[in-house]
Amino acid sequence: MKSPISSSPEIPQSNRFSQIAAWLKHYAGETRTRILLLYALTMLLVVGISTPIFRFFLFSEVDKRVRADLLEELEEFQEEYKEWEATTASNREALVEFLDNFLANDIPEDDNFHIIILDGELYRSNPVTLPEIIDSNSDLMKKWRRLQNSIEITVQVADPIVGSLVYKSYVLEVDGAPVGLFVAVHLSAGERTEALAAVFVFIRVAIGVVMVSFLLAWFNSRQLLRPVQNLVETAQNINETNLSGRLKVTGSGELAALANAFNTMMDRVQNAFDSQRNFINDAGHELRTPITIIQGHLELMENDPEEQQATLNLVMDELDRMGRFVSDLILLAK
Repeated sequence: MKSPISSSPEIPQSNRFSQIAAWLKHYAGETRTRILLLYALTMLLVVGISTPIFRFFLFSEVDKRVRADLLEELEEFQEEYKEWEATTASNREALVEFLDNFLANDIPEDDNFHIIILDGELYRSNPVTLPEIIDSNSDLMKKWRRLQNSIEITVQVADPIVGSLVYKSYVLEVDGAPVGLFVAVHLSAGERTEALAAVFVFIRVAIGVVMVSFLLAWFNSRQLLRPVQNLVETAQNINETNLSGRLKVTGSGELAALANAFNTMMDRVQNAFDSQRNFINDAGHELRTPITIIQGHLELMENDPEEQQATLNLVMDELDRMGRFVSDLILLAK
């Protein structure tokens, strides 16, 4: 016959939840937890406030870099254009050949577009495919077709895929007359998406650092607050028969000052108890002496009237002495 296998009783689910709730309540009520929670909330508040500031400065740096890239590309075009203009006869066919060669060798930066407009029409672009916001039928393209001077403009676009748009233009001339326009365009959506990704990384890292710092500080704070725990344990062990408990003072600072103050207080309390104990012993001795005298004479008193009168006088003297002593005690107690 097989013996039944004994198994430890399982803890009911409700009891387990009760234990977890009690554990959380215990540690949530600790001073170190409250202090560190206040610290964590403060740091998270700082992160929340600093995030839009960080985003603003990051976007500003991106815009500066974009403008610098556009200016550099425009200056490269201007240098080549002026060099061509100084060495080649200025006519339309030569200009078209120069523009074709430039676009063939031109490699714009990411999200940058180089557009050539001749005689009020889109001639070529690099890359060839243009976003809808700047294609041949867009409002901006219509504006560029009429443009006859060099400008720099930033256009805010509602489309999140585009973001803001920055462009610089340079007028193309033949024999001193404007015949076209070179436009360097940048769409900021890609740059800002990368910037936002950096912001999100910053937020995640900041929150992670705060949480890890909170956990490490919470575990390490137990050792830092050990003097307070020692104070609690020592105070709990002190009673009317044991007043010798003292704290070990190490280091300096508020906790060391607290330990010194506690030890000084216990010295005063112990001295007061010792003085009270000595006083009670002395008072007991002073009261025991007349009581012993009275008791002895009463035990030895006989029927002789004279002896009884002498014993009575002695008892009254001792009672008067006890009365004066009690009056002195009452006076001291006040």
